[in-house]
Amino acid sequence: MLPELKNYFFKKELINNFISQISKSELQTVSDNTTNCIYWIIGHLTGARISMLNLLNIQYDMDIS
Repeated sequence: MLPELKNYFFKKELINNFISQISKSELQTVSDNTTNCIYWIIGHLTGARISMLNLLNIQYDMDIS
């Protein structure tokens, strides 16, 4: 496996562990009018990661479980 994919899956596991420890209401909470909820931020980070893998022409599994 390419080092990039090892890093990708390691970070995916970290995010899954983080999300599993927080309630859905906390993930959807916006602390003030200038910030986004955690779900929104994770969505943007995931999109950026997928774009980078596409640029590197690396095949990946879209399983979100």
